[in-house]
Amino acid sequence: MRCSSTWPSLCVPVLWLLQVRASLFEDSLRLALCQARCPDNLKCIEECHSASNNVTDIPYLQKSSESNVHLQCKDANRLVLKHRAGIYVIETLDSFYGNWTSPIISKNRFYESANLMPRHRYRYRIRKVHSQGVSLPEITEWFQTNAETYVPIAVKNLLIGEINPNKNRPGQLQARLDIIPADDLNCQYNVIHWGGEHDLYQYQLDAAREYSLELRHLNYGRNNTVYVVSRNELGSLQSENATLTFQTPSCLSVHRNLSACAPAPVTGLHVAYQSNKNAVDFKVAWEEAELQPNNYTIIVQPLDFENSSVEVTVSGNETTVDIPKVALSRQYKIAILAESEGGTSLEWKLITATTRLTVESQVIIAISTLTTLVLIVIFGYTYIRYKRMKGHSGCQYSFFENINRKACGFEDIKAPLKTLSPYEAEDNKSRDKFEIQVDRLSIKKILGSGISGVVKLATLQDDKKKIIQVAVKMLREDASSDDVQNFHREIALMKSAGNHPNIVSIIGCCTLSKQPLLVVEFCSKGDLQTYLRTILEEMMTAVFKKVNRSAESNGPQSILQRESNNFALAINNRLYDIQQESGVENKINPEDLLNFARQVASGMEFLSSNRIVHRDLAARNVLVCADQTVKISDFGLSRDIYQENVYKKQTNGKLPIKWMAIEALTHQVYTTHSDVWSFGVLLYEIVTLGGNPYPGLPCCEVLHFLKSGYRMERPSNCGFQLYEIMRSCWHENPLNRPTFYNLKQQLDKLLTTFTGNEYLNLSELLREPTTQHRYFLKHDRINSNILTIPHII
Repeated sequence: MRCSSTWPSLCVPVLWLLQVRASLFEDSLRLALCQARCPDNLKCIEECHSASNNVTDIPYLQKSSESNVHLQCKDANRLVLKHRAGIYVIETLDSFYGNWTSPIISKNRFYESANLMPRHRYRYRIRKVHSQGVSLPEITEWFQTNAETYVPIAVKNLLIGEINPNKNRPGQLQARLDIIPADDLNCQYNVIHWGGEHDLYQYQLDAAREYSLELRHLNYGRNNTVYVVSRNELGSLQSENATLTFQTPSCLSVHRNLSACAPAPVTGLHVAYQSNKNAVDFKVAWEEAELQPNNYTIIVQPLDFENSSVEVTVSGNETTVDIPKVALSRQYKIAILAESEGGTSLEWKLITATTRLTVESQVIIAISTLTTLVLIVIFGYTYIRYKRMKGHSGCQYSFFENINRKACGFEDIKAPLKTLSPYEAEDNKSRDKFEIQVDRLSIKKILGSGISGVVKLATLQDDKKKIIQVAVKMLREDASSDDVQNFHREIALMKSAGNHPNIVSIIGCCTLSKQPLLVVEFCSKGDLQTYLRTILEEMMTAVFKKVNRSAESNGPQSILQRESNNFALAINNRLYDIQQESGVENKINPEDLLNFARQVASGMEFLSSNRIVHRDLAARNVLVCADQTVKISDFGLSRDIYQENVYKKQTNGKLPIKWMAIEALTHQVYTTHSDVWSFGVLLYEIVTLGGNPYPGLPCCEVLHFLKSGYRMERPSNCGFQLYEIMRSCWHENPLNRPTFYNLKQQLDKLLTTFTGNEYLNLSELLREPTTQHRYFLKHDRINSNILTIPHII
């Protein structure tokens, strides 16, 4: 640099900066030399560095650094370089400023250049330091950081490594997940591992060292799904999902030890029976197991009688068992349990004992040696007709071979019906305690309808000849085969769910008729959303009537001033008195609303304990009974009988965007944890008397706001303690959300200590009408102070 005579004063500071920089550079080289000469010896390094300060010459070597430096990953404000093992002195050049920065010593194979500017270009000058001296410098290519608005590219591929036992978690497995990054080499990744049911785990991966992580919560014999998105942390943007599914091995295939593992499922199951007038004798056989269990327990349960099952236990070296004198029934459920110290294996199968062909077939075979085939057919037909007319019930013998090894599901239940004659199929209506005859129902009006289904009000004559009101769900005539199958699954799920005061329980079903029907409890006050909005509308109307009467009694005031003063006066009066005086039909107080929330939490606790995930918990799917008991409905598999514009149209159906958890929106993962998120939104609906969540925010923008950390603000009428409960349901990490048991306990505590408006203030809600309900006050000379509250969806 040449100093100008015009500006001589500038030369001194510039030269001084260059000297300082050179001094820093040389000092870094000396320190790096000492580190190379004294590996892992701090005292040696200190002595070396102290002595080297008095040496002016630094030995430079005439050989390349051969650092093999390349970009490991990058963000909007960070670049990570990877180089060969060794000690390096690295300088950074920003294309915008044009100066090399102070040198940094790197010796861990990775150099992280942080606190950079988004969308800037940088390059690096690298010198390798040996014990003999410093190599020639290498200069990298230009690397550019991402922009703040950069949307990362989805990863190329996901690979799962060898699956091994987890030494730190007995009873679980672990495996390495490798991410093959996209060409943008992004650093930040969100990983969700779903092991089925309630096993949901979230990870955040920083690829500054490697593009992999260890999955440490794998269970034996499970289907697993891993979702990975690449994330721009600075701009809160992310890529599309990359998905990997894999199956973990069974416990036995890993350990081959019945002390640690449950026995393998029973195979080669054979069942034979012989029936007479009073009982049935069973013979059950199965294949010998490769690893012999301690014992087998065989259970035969007649489905027509709940408390008449027979249980027999035999040694683990047995492969057959005789079970005599089982009560007569049209259907039996056979269960075989192989037991060991490591656990129990359960195998179910549903069979029928209604066919009457075997005895007659044996008679026909005996006669076939004496006559022709034509005579045999004629005689067999005549004999069968004769037996049916006489009602003869002699001994029968049937043999079932190689029964399906799957756990009994919907297809297993349907299978026996396909082989029965029309007469026998008609008899099957009495097999299931839920099965009712269609002629006992009297269909009334429509309660709701959707794309493929309808819910109607009906009356049912129960077993005691009493007429009760019920709700009947049915499919439309043009329902697809998938709709029919899902409907049958929903019926099966409701049967298995059991009874609870806060869930809509099944009363019966008609599955053998041409059109399947689901009969459930009828809740006379409709859904909770409409119920709350109706109450709010009635209360607001009552308030404005009071305002109007007060305004008429006051002298000539400005209309606006009169309304403002009288509205505040009316709200400050006791809300219950306003309801009482105005004849409001549905009276309610804050304690009632808290009790609604507590009842829903109790019902969801019951469903989650039965491993049932609702997937669409919202006020519209909670029904209200005459005594203000609330019941959760539509926890089956169908998702069609809802208000249309609550859902966003997707290729796989409609989604209730504003009620869904982040992981459900991004990865379509539904668990009890995502139901807890929805409960938080439902609590918001209760607090605001049916208010629309995220008011003014379109469905298409909800996910973006949630990812940025936004959560709905505290409603003005909601106390801080109640809002904390609501807010805890919306934690980004599903595992950090409360359980429904926790939520019920917290709400119980609020109800126990309830005093006035401490937790929930309805007067405040009326004082400050908000966009959740969009109140409109219309003024005209004929009918002033008319309140209109449209039902916003």
